[in-house]
Amino acid sequence: MSEKSERNAFIQLPALSENTLLAIIAVGFCILHILTAVVLVPPAATRTAAPSLERILANYD
Repeated sequence: MSEKSERNAFIQLPALSENTLLAIIAVGFCILHILTAVVLVPPAATRTAAPSLERILANYD
């Protein structure tokens, strides 16, 4: 079998324009960064509520 006949056996896709390829790469880049942020950034620590103003001022009485 020749190489040309092997290539013809696959589905032929139309050539994509340069802008389309750049858009696909940009979208993939954004998705990659979002997934990386979700996986690698640790969840925020639960914060305790700030003491009330009455408690803070009670120390100065």
